Amino acid sequence: MLSIEKGGCTIKSLLREKIESAGEVRLIHIWPGWPITEQDLKLRVDISMEPTPEKIRNLEVEQITKSVAGIQIPPQPTILTEIRQEQSKKNPNFGVIASLITRDVSLSAAILKTINSPFYGLKTEIDSIKKAVLLLGINNVANLVTAMSVKNMLKGNASIVLGTFWESASNVANISLLLANRFYFSNPDGFYALGLFHDCGIPMLALKYNNYPEVLLLAEKGGRSVVSIEDEYYNTNHAILGYYLCKSWRLVDVIAKVVQGHHLVDSLFEGGKENHLRNQMMAVLKMAGNINMTFQLKKHRPRVGKNTPQSCVFIGDFRR
Repeated sequence: MLSIEKGGCTIKSLLREKIESAGEVRLIHIWPGWPITEQDLKLRVDISMEPTPEKIRNLEVEQITKSVAGIQIPPQPTILTEIRQEQSKKNPNFGVIASLITRDVSLSAAILKTINSPFYGLKTEIDSIKKAVLLLGINNVANLVTAMSVKNMLKGNASIVLGTFWESASNVANISLLLANRFYFSNPDGFYALGLFHDCGIPMLALKYNNYPEVLLLAEKGGRSVVSIEDEYYNTNHAILGYYLCKSWRLVDVIAKVVQGHHLVDSLFEGGKENHLRNQMMAVLKMAGNINMTFQLKKHRPRVGKNTPQSCVFIGDFRR
């Protein structure tokens, strides 16, 4: 059985056959309003809280890639794994990264298209991947490869226009990167990844369900969050799917946490130093989303979303 404490955020699992190896009852943090089943205990809970056993806290890729509510979580592509391994070295080898990229024709084309775009304003056309990597820098190349990889993994006959979705996601990612650099935050590329992945559960649902536009339409009418409507329709939501995709692709834990909770911002702008990076990332993500929406709607005045003032106050306090 399950006992649920008042407030709906913490449950005590008394499924002794499920936690016998843990040796004690453990606390599990869940999303308010979710129906809890035995299967959910492993697939849909936030397992980071103490005293979760080490073997449960550190999700294995095999567990992550299992279906969540019937939706398969795609694994990280091998080429991206290899590029990140090289990127993490003290003295990464540009030649190795260039050779990895040349294995994939579509990635090579994307890299050359980017470096030869008007944005960089080069007088001569670059036709060498190695030269492109040298000019772009390893971090920018890794970001481009990540963006291309996740788009390629999440493509097909969807119930929404995926081209429009990815254009918006790329905009939010680039704006997040610019803001992180502007505020002199450490690891700005992490902010790029957050902007790119924060809504990546949406195409996963759109590829699975033909009626997903109905969910988006209900959310646009207001009154309820899109994640609560998704839960009602599909017994999961895009934030949870995004969390597991981040885990499967071995993104840092704080990015996965922000993706999981980016529709619960009020509860996330809390805590002390231990939550500072998470709050930084959440604030930048919300600001980037509103800037992107302002341009999409072609408004002369900035769009002020629900959490924009909160994000600005947090950034302002940090900058003092």
